[in-house]
Amino acid sequence: MRSAPDLYKGFNPWDRICDPGSLRALLAEAGIQQAEVIAEAGEHPIPSPDAWWSAVLGSGYRGTFDQINPLGQQKVRTANMTYIRDSGITSVEANVVYAIATKT
Repeated sequence: MRSAPDLYKGFNPWDRICDPGSLRALLAEAGIQQAEVIAEAGEHPIPSPDAWWSAVLGSGYRGTFDQINPLGQQKVRTANMTYIRDSGITSVEANVVYAIATKT
């Protein structure tokens, strides 16, 4: 992260639930041995740079963004908006992993 490299994290909490094996392990740590874990591929439309920016601010990246000084925030926002506009991106991968378990 060029605007605030000290905010970069090599690990994010959602890394523990990003694939079926990791989610199963997390559930096992909690004592849940019988769970159906399902991975589904998905896509989220990005109809405009503004829509992209709204998605960013509504995600886990908001906390990081809020820690950047105002000038850095403007640089990050501008870089994102420019990239989305210039690259022609119209959607992003939005896969999900979820589990179904019964409490006994």
